[in-house]
Amino acid sequence: MMIIHFLIYSIMTFSFIFTNTINDVLLREELPIGSIVYDLKKLSQQRNQPSTYQLLESSSLFTFNSTTNLITVAKRIDRDTLCPNDENCNSCIFKIKLYDMMTHSIILLNIIIEDVNDNAPIFSSNLYSIQITENNMPGIKIRLSKADDIDCSQLNGVQFYELQYVKNGNLIKSSISIHHKEAKNGVGIDHSFYLLYDSFELYLVVNMSLDRELQSEYKFTITANDNLHSTTTNLTLIVLDVNDHNARFSQSIYSVNVSETTPSETILLKLNAFDSDEGANGRLHYSIINVDGIKIVPNSDQSFLIPFHLDSKTGELRLVTTSTHNLNYEMKKVYKLTVSATDGGIGAIPALATVYVHIVNENDNLPVITLTFGSNKAEHNLSEVYISENQPNSTFIAYVTIGYRDLTTTNNNLKWEVLSSDLKSNSLPGFFVQKLTSNTFTLLTDHSYDRENQTFYSVVIRVKEELTIVEKHFRIIVTDLNDNPPIFNSSIFDIDLDEYPLSMSKLIFTLRATDADIGDNGKVSYMKKSLSWPYWINLIDNNTGIAYLTINCSQIGNNSSSDDGWFHLSNGEIWLEIEAYDHGKPQLSSTAKIRLFRSSIIAILDKTNEEFNSISTNILHRRSSQLLNWFKNEYVIIALAVTLAILLLSITFFVCCCIRIKHSRHNNSTGTINKSDRWKKKSTSLITTIVRDDNNHNKKIIQSSSSSNNDEHSSSGSLCSEKSDNVTVETAASCNMVCSL
Repeated sequence: MMIIHFLIYSIMTFSFIFTNTINDVLLREELPIGSIVYDLKKLSQQRNQPSTYQLLESSSLFTFNSTTNLITVAKRIDRDTLCPNDENCNSCIFKIKLYDMMTHSIILLNIIIEDVNDNAPIFSSNLYSIQITENNMPGIKIRLSKADDIDCSQLNGVQFYELQYVKNGNLIKSSISIHHKEAKNGVGIDHSFYLLYDSFELYLVVNMSLDRELQSEYKFTITANDNLHSTTTNLTLIVLDVNDHNARFSQSIYSVNVSETTPSETILLKLNAFDSDEGANGRLHYSIINVDGIKIVPNSDQSFLIPFHLDSKTGELRLVTTSTHNLNYEMKKVYKLTVSATDGGIGAIPALATVYVHIVNENDNLPVITLTFGSNKAEHNLSEVYISENQPNSTFIAYVTIGYRDLTTTNNNLKWEVLSSDLKSNSLPGFFVQKLTSNTFTLLTDHSYDRENQTFYSVVIRVKEELTIVEKHFRIIVTDLNDNPPIFNSSIFDIDLDEYPLSMSKLIFTLRATDADIGDNGKVSYMKKSLSWPYWINLIDNNTGIAYLTINCSQIGNNSSSDDGWFHLSNGEIWLEIEAYDHGKPQLSSTAKIRLFRSSIIAILDKTNEEFNSISTNILHRRSSQLLNWFKNEYVIIALAVTLAILLLSITFFVCCCIRIKHSRHNNSTGTINKSDRWKKKSTSLITTIVRDDNNHNKKIIQSSSSSNNDEHSSSGSLCSEKSDNVTVETAASCNMVCSL
């Protein structure tokens, strides 16, 4: 329902305005008054239809004639005065808004003021000196005061500096371009002194060791040139003894925003410089050298005309305002202060820094941006909010409301937008806006965060009310989860002991696995993965993320020693396994294998295997050849056939004997066996009685023998024996018998 009302209101409000036309107009500064800026007839000619225009919004610099439809220059246009801080020549823009009575559209003209090189560079002083101690290290850099050019620095500002000095009666000239940063030698080739332009600062580089006894001072002429104008200053370099450390600021540029209603004696900034020396040589003295290019002499009447005071001991910059000297945004928006810090030693070289004091226009009823981060962890000043990585898309970030401190104030012309201030190429801003009402909305994540790809996202909420802009900045900090295991740079590490000298008693190898996470999630430890390690190999983990594999080779070269690494590698190689794990939850790990070997032994084993395979192949080849040669002889074939025939007959005879023995045993199972043979002179009978015992399944055999004649050669006897399964016949006595054939 709210969306339908909003659409109806938009249609009724903008029913007569169909299009907006935006035109950029380039205008050079210092054009005569009355010069034509833009002719609106061009728009009518494009449509082939005349039109009438109504001026909605303009600047006092321009005049609009509704009769001729011409926009002309009304007063002098000096870009350097109108836009003093436009160093990049791209933000000096004035807007003119007109209403087309024919097409009912808004025409917006962006008048872009182009700079003209009409100002020469200016040094803050025509003569100044710098003291430097002797025996300095070559290459020392001395920061110099730059020349100020109120023209656009990119096009018409200072383009290059030139250095001139005399050495050994010869004139030396060299120059440095501030855009290309390369030094160019002019007359005389000498590199004892030259200029260096680095990080928007000008330095004199002393590329030689100075000796005060040989020359106590050097004089230089420095020229600043903008390709059309030039200006010079004289520099004297005084060489002194002792005090070999110079003061240095923690940063070269300071910036502070100050409201125009800030009370006097408010501390705006505390400068921080340091000196490594002790005592007087390390005691620093702070002072303001110049303000906006105007040199300031300490304790002079001129020093009381500026609304700032710098404490010489503490470095605190205070606001000092009076009824006649106060901050006024309409009169001055930015102050540029050059400050120095000098130690108390002899030959002190001052450290220089630049302080920009930006005056903030005070408005008692500016729009207010209110952030509510909900359950998300945030800093007390609401400058940072913490979101865990791997959260699903559309995760809640913040609830934003836009309004006024004074609840009675209403304004429907508020326009707001949400930007990403550090958006990289081919990357998402990290959030999207879900509008709730005209001045309330929520910020949600536009994708699942990955801390390893991007650690934070910057958010800028900008509110525009006519010419006033209010911004709120905060950062989305992506917190870490343990989603990356430690990774070795290789899954297998080969260590060849033959590559190390025999004189080493211990070999130490470094193992490293990397984890893309941070904190405990990225802290890597190591452990032995193999079930058993040789006692002469150790793994040392110092909880530094690096493991050390130590191999005891104290008696290397003595193959009979059990502590010798060579001795334990007599078979060529040993495989070990190491695990790298992090300390996150859940714990993640990866493994790597270490192959410890001796290339010399492996080479011997490989050679032995090759020789053995070669010999075996040769023997088999010779045996096969011999067999083939034998089978080619007919006598060999006949001998084999005879042998096979004899073998077949033997097998047949053996089978027949077995069948006969089996048949005889079958007849003997009746209990009494009578054997009678044909004897010529004597006969003998053998009676065997088999008695069965059913209880223990044993057979008792009683054997007796007798002869038919009772002569002196006869004998008789009996024998009793037991056998469990087989029948055993034993003879107790023997007789002499003659068998007749």
